[in-house]
Amino acid sequence: MGAMHTIARSGATNLKHIIINNATHDSVGAQPTGADHIDFVALAEALGYESAESAHDGDHIVRAIRDLQNKPGPALLEIKVRP
Repeated sequence: MGAMHTIARSGATNLKHIIINNATHDSVGAQPTGADHIDFVALAEALGYESAESAHDGDHIVRAIRDLQNKPGPALLEIKVRP
């Protein structure tokens, strides 16, 4: 998460940050990470991202990805998926 501060302060207007959040760490056998309890949208906004959004169902994900293409960066999209 330390990189999020660097990203927010970079001023990179073309940077799109996508988090695919399944709340598990696959490399250690799908152990829970606790990421389901982190509000990445609020965190990104507090750090200074130009925009942040979270999507969790198919239609919302498709719309959010399309919208992300037209937003100035740094912009964050969290996609919540099942483990």
